[in-house]
Amino acid sequence: MKRLTEISDAKLVALCDIVPRKVEDMVESVEAKTYSSLQGMFDKEKLDAVHFGVSPFAHGFEPEMVEWGVNLFVEKPVTLTMEDAEKRGKGDI
Repeated sequence: MKRLTEISDAKLVALCDIVPRKVEDMVESVEAKTYSSLQGMFDKEKLDAVHFGVSPFAHGFEPEMVEWGVNLFVEKPVTLTMEDAEKRGKGDI
């Protein structure tokens, strides 16, 4: 997150985690609103892009983000296998 705050023409406006204490700890170092659900964050914020850092098993939300017209940056592997990656690339997952 530190690197994101160093991008001069980007503004970190919201943080989201299903464990509220995690975002509360992170927000102490930046000015941002906190959320415990993606839907809640998207209902209240106008976002140009979303940066995700989740474990591979937690993926699956990306198609919904694309439908909302949000640019995505995903840190970790989106899938654990090449077969699932190919399916995801075709929109089958």
